[in-house]
Amino acid sequence: MADFTLVIGNRTTSSWSLRGWLALKITAADFDEVMVWFKRPETRAEIEAICRPD
Repeated sequence: MADFTLVIGNRTTSSWSLRGWLALKITAADFDEVMVWFKRPETRAEIEAICRPD
C-alpha cells in the first residue's frame, strides 16, 4: 500500500494536477493516483467518497 493517495484531475489539462503529480514523482514518493474528472455534476461526490471512505 502506498504512503499517499493523490486525487487529481487530468494531468494533461490541469496544471494544478500536474504540479502535485510531478512533486511526488520527483521525490520518488510511494503514492496511489486517483483521477477525477472536473466540471461534472458528480465530481464533488466522487472526491468526498475517496476522501471519506466509510
